[in-house]
Amino acid sequence: MKKLLIILITLYSCTSTREFPIDANCVEDRITGNLEINTPNDDIIPYLYNNRLHFVNKVNDTTTNFEYNSVLFANDEIDGIGDIIEFDEIEKLNFTNLSDIGNPTYFYDKSSDKTEIYFSAAKSDDKTKNIDIYYSFKFADDKWSNPIGIDTDINTSSFESNPYISDNGNILLFVSDRNGGYGGLDIYISYRNLDGSWQVPENLGLNINSEFDEKFPSLGPFYNLYFSSNGFSNGDNFDIIKCEKNGNFWNDGQLMLYPINSQYDEIGQAVNQKTIFLASNRPGGCGNFDIYNFNLCGPVYIKGEIVYENIPVSLSGIVNVKNEQGDLLEQAEINESGQFAFILKPNNYYSIDYKNDCITNFEANFDFYAPCSDTSTIVFNSKFIIPDQPMNFSYEDYKLPFFVTGYYVPNTKENLSKLRRQFQYNILGHSDTTRYIQYPDSTYDEQAIKIEKILSETKKFLLSNAKDLANLCFETDTKIYVNITGYADPRPMSKKSSYIGPNIKEKKYNLNIKNGRPIDNLLLSKLRAYFTAKELELFLMQDEDYNQFKDYIVWNIQGKGVDVNENLINADKRRVDISINISENQPPN
Repeated sequence: MKKLLIILITLYSCTSTREFPIDANCVEDRITGNLEINTPNDDIIPYLYNNRLHFVNKVNDTTTNFEYNSVLFANDEIDGIGDIIEFDEIEKLNFTNLSDIGNPTYFYDKSSDKTEIYFSAAKSDDKTKNIDIYYSFKFADDKWSNPIGIDTDINTSSFESNPYISDNGNILLFVSDRNGGYGGLDIYISYRNLDGSWQVPENLGLNINSEFDEKFPSLGPFYNLYFSSNGFSNGDNFDIIKCEKNGNFWNDGQLMLYPINSQYDEIGQAVNQKTIFLASNRPGGCGNFDIYNFNLCGPVYIKGEIVYENIPVSLSGIVNVKNEQGDLLEQAEINESGQFAFILKPNNYYSIDYKNDCITNFEANFDFYAPCSDTSTIVFNSKFIIPDQPMNFSYEDYKLPFFVTGYYVPNTKENLSKLRRQFQYNILGHSDTTRYIQYPDSTYDEQAIKIEKILSETKKFLLSNAKDLANLCFETDTKIYVNITGYADPRPMSKKSSYIGPNIKEKKYNLNIKNGRPIDNLLLSKLRAYFTAKELELFLMQDEDYNQFKDYIVWNIQGKGVDVNENLINADKRRVDISINISENQPPN
């Protein structure tokens, strides 16, 4: 369990420090949330600064006012909520010209190593005990400066107290009963100018203030506003209220739920990313008011399932949950139900991905933020759908000729070399029957690099999925259907043109072509589809497991003749389209 280091700020009238043991007079079974730091006195006004917890211990029980002349605080860390480790030494501040010193709020400026402190107090010689807001500062380990009253636009002849400064030092919240409010104590806000002065404060409005009292304003994560108010109980009990930040304003106040609020008083709260500290006089504690701690956020659930659109693939795989930095936090094995669930911490960014060895070409991931909600349980429902879309390799997108003019073998570097040798040996180009085939100049060499990359992608996809089928990743009736369609450019051919390649007689391609057969653009386009298929098939045959998966592949070729796509130049119409579809049924061409 993480440990809790407690920092004590005690406001009291005597001058000696006080030991802080666990008091024997406290109830044996404290109720949920009650911390061991509590005493029979009033423990109130928790405050977080620099990851440290401060709070006020009201030693003098004879008065209801903060009539103390010193402020004590120390420096130690909070590392989560758990067992108490120790109390640090208490450093005493003594402002002799002030009395009734209230709870402090701090701002540390890293650029100047300057710490500012804001607190409410009255001048010692002021018989009216008018409470105003004061300011002091120090650099590094220097002494605190003599406190001075803050800007006259903030301090008035009325009551000003409960100051809170934001962690960036630019926002000051406080309460006042000055004229122009909505009744009782209202919350006001002031913004710091570039020269360090404070702007004229503004009342936060009727959506936050009520005709009764609002006290102890503070800012939590995302600058959400928290405060105590008895406006929700018609002036009876004080409750903790939350207002979510919305642009430059705050939404209407919302009553926080049990156990944060109860039918008793809850005053003064401190909020971080995951927890809230507050003071309450509910029964079951150690004194009248005790410090309590509760989880600010309810749990966040992520529930999901893996489904396939039509592809009958095995869903078994792994779902990983990673944080914003990419570190693995949780992992779950997915069975054939495809369902998964995780409980996550709120106020964090997460990434969830699904990996399936049977679907190597499919990547599924889901990025989201897990918010904090103190009013409900957050549930995210996600669904990863394995699509049934064919894998298309359309050379139309590449805008380059896939074949030499009049030729039918793909333009790889090896095939271009073989074609050139045929011209060198006068096998091609010397008679009317072969003059439809163009000699491949050097421009084709650069294009061959791109074409080989395209073919390589196709080959890898085929090989991966063919092996998956052989490993029973899919249902037994599932096949890989490879549809290859060839095209030709509109250049006319001589009636004397003839096919000069090897005899072709392959049943699976439904093809029977003999050397010397007359050739036109329709046959040329079909030959391009055929020789592209052979290029892919020869690659697969080099794999040692070819005999295990070859029967799962169904080849289908066709020639469409001249490409009528008006968006392509003639050279780019010498191409093939490849559509690969994993299915139980032969898809339509």
